Amino acid sequence: FFQDDKLVVFNGSDVFISLDLKSKKISLSNLKNPSPANDSSLYEGNFYTLSENKIYKYADALAGGVDRSTWNKIELGNVVALTVDGDIYVLTSEGKLLKLFKGIKETEYDILLTPAAGVVLTTYKDHPFIYISDKENKRVYVFDKSGTHITTHKLDAASSIKDISIAPNGSIWILSTDNKVWTLNP
Repeated sequence: FFQDDKLVVFNGSDVFISLDLKSKKISLSNLKNPSPANDSSLYEGNFYTLSENKIYKYADALAGGVDRSTWNKIELGNVVALTVDGDIYVLTSEGKLLKLFKGIKETEYDILLTPAAGVVLTTYKDHPFIYISDKENKRVYVFDKSGTHITTHKLDAASSIKDISIAPNGSIWILSTDNKVWTLNP
């Protein structure tokens, strides 16, 4: 993750490492009560993980906060991905996009898409879109935040895809398994 002038690495369970790009100072935190995360997101210094169909929040993780609290106040069902822009958006295995505010479901949209394993949900603060990156099917689906499908980017030119990343300006970066980097600037 990148936030402000920091690069953050999370091992998917309990280790949270932050590198301040200006001072070159590295901070390592061992998160309390860890649980293997299916997905995670960093927003304004707070770190959110998706585990056991629950959203856990580590408040002030960038400042060394390691205490976990359960963020959602409702049952989420089978959630496969999350992203944060002030609100939290989660994607269920049934293709429902939920917008949560203060742990409560605010809206639910059927996006008419059954997500493949390993999809990644991405958005940014004050950004109008949510992206669903699907490495398996070589697609990036773009939705507005009311759940309306805007477009689908087909990434068939890339060989097998290792990773997809969406930049804050909406450009799509693809790393293929043959170590080539592709970019799409919609």
